[in-house]
Amino acid sequence: MRTSINPTEQNISEIENWLLEEYNNQKEGFITNWEMIPEAFKENRISIITENDKAIAFAVFRIYDEMAVIDIAEIEPIERGKGIARKFINETLDILKSKGVIVVKLFCSPEKSEGFWKKCGFQRFEFPNNSQINMYKTLVEVLNPSKNSIKPNHDKLKLWDCEPHLTDRNEPKWIWELEYKNDNKTLVKPIIYPAYYDWQIELESENKIITDKVKYFPIDISHNGTFMIINKIENTKH
Repeated sequence: MRTSINPTEQNISEIENWLLEEYNNQKEGFITNWEMIPEAFKENRISIITENDKAIAFAVFRIYDEMAVIDIAEIEPIERGKGIARKFINETLDILKSKGVIVVKLFCSPEKSEGFWKKCGFQRFEFPNNSQINMYKTLVEVLNPSKNSIKPNHDKLKLWDCEPHLTDRNEPKWIWELEYKNDNKTLVKPIIYPAYYDWQIELESENKIITDKVKYFPIDISHNGTFMIINKIENTKH
């Protein structure tokens, strides 16, 4: 069994055949999104796992710098329940990591797939005015937030899950105690966290406080503002 991002036209034909069969038998599957699959094939954005050279699972993805999005992932119905799907997803994530990706997101379709993605290490996150089941997984070791500040004399990054005009009545929901490398700017571990672009964020250092919306803050924000991906902190006492 082998996972790769180099499917053949024959592999794509095999995927189409079992997607059609699944839809005809169960009225389920991603054949209704078929146009995305050959497009991804042309753009080298599809991974597959093969058994005896036959494609039995596939995933369509997009890469935006350090973030990737999985648009579709499915395994042939007769191959389900054998542990192949988790193996395939983990190996696909390894491939994405080798391309510089450090966080992967998706939304569950169908919703019943949430349990599978949790078994693969994905976490659920919610955004305003978004009813989809959004999930993500980081592929590197990250700096985790805490509910409360516990280390005195440390720079802190604070995040509220609301817009600035509502923060007076709310404490920050997440706090990161920052630790730097020798240059006093680069974080020992990056911060990678879902963050809505209109939420308030605040950097507190010994002699200054910088507060703004996420979308205006002087930090690295991934494509379309879904995540804060912060490797380096500027504009502090350092």
